[in-house]
Amino acid sequence: MNEQKHTQGPWATNTYGGSDFGIYSEVEPNKPDFVLVRGEHDDPTAVATLNLLVAAPDMYEALTLLMESVVSLDEYIETTEAGHLAWGHTLDHYRIALEALAKAEGR
Repeated sequence: MNEQKHTQGPWATNTYGGSDFGIYSEVEPNKPDFVLVRGEHDDPTAVATLNLLVAAPDMYEALTLLMESVVSLDEYIETTEAGHLAWGHTLDHYRIALEALAKAEGR
């Protein structure tokens, strides 16, 4: 995986008044929010956007792992007769990707 240059995740949210959300790193909870999102707390689009932003580090990690698995599986299949056994590892990474997408959707 490439070296992460973004604020370390996982990320979480704060709410302010009726129309502001803040995003902060759970690894460094005492630091100030690094993103402020404007939107009403009862606006489904604002909440969905916030959920997508908060899920960004998880999605990055999950999709990076998934891509690494696909490359590894391809190399493994080419060099062994039992390449299909590596598929279980790829499915584990697939599940991580599904969890990250669920987080982005607020589930």
